[in-house]
Amino acid sequence: MYKIKLLLIAALFTVACKQVSQTKNNDPRPKSQIDFLNRLKRAKDSIDLAYNNSAAKDRIIANIDKYLIDSLKQFNDWHLIVESISDFSSDGKTFYNIDLTSPIRIDNSVDTISIDNKVDFNFTVSKEPKDKDLLKIKDEISKLSIGDTIKVDGVIFMTDEDMKKLTLSAYFDNFVSKKLTLLAKEINKK
Repeated sequence: MYKIKLLLIAALFTVACKQVSQTKNNDPRPKSQIDFLNRLKRAKDSIDLAYNNSAAKDRIIANIDKYLIDSLKQFNDWHLIVESISDFSSDGKTFYNIDLTSPIRIDNSVDTISIDNKVDFNFTVSKEPKDKDLLKIKDEISKLSIGDTIKVDGVIFMTDEDMKKLTLSAYFDNFVSKKLTLLAKEINKK
């Protein structure tokens, strides 16, 4: 009887390990994207726990900023889902504003991505770019629809108020929109 229980436990463990392995292997996104999303989720969860401890919050933000500056200088082939495409004008110029999202963990058992399992991104591109690379991005945007998955190369560009230092502090501010600003260097519809 003891051997049967032991065999049953070993079989269940093997199946569970195989399912975890298959889930990780089925994720087509680059490792840098998965690592960043998981780090951001852990930082957000830690900040939520340390809500009234500003020193702890500052330490957590400093650590994620250090990772952003030292390890994630730029990214390539991140898979992001188009949530909205809109236009706006500023100083007589018109722009595309693109909202994107990425699930932290891919869960094919549900139709939608839950709020606590995603990170939202945003980037803006002139409708009249002068740069050849931006012209290519503008042309790609004109072919996109909501729900499309795109591959993006670029950098995360969130700065302090003086625009002197990269920081994600605004992302963790409770009173600000929770979207990370991107500077896209290239996009391709997947």
